[in-house]
Amino acid sequence: MYRYVGHPIPGGKPISFIFTQSFPDEQEYSGDLATFMAQTKKAGFVPVGHLVAADLSKGQKPMVTENKAYMRAAYELGKNLL
Repeated sequence: MYRYVGHPIPGGKPISFIFTQSFPDEQEYSGDLATFMAQTKKAGFVPVGHLVAADLSKGQKPMVTENKAYMRAAYELGKNLL
């Protein structure tokens, strides 16, 4: 595994991501997200999950806190980091 020289975080640390977007299709940016997550692997992290919270836009659509499924999924991601 490639490690950046002088990287302050030891390799093998678990990491999760929550991506938010206003576009309703969760797959719209899947290629970009896959590239981003691959880069974190190269930096020595271990991705343990991610969540794409789609169809969100402050002031124009319901807040993410009103979406019980997203809130539950975000909570579970956090638990998996412990």
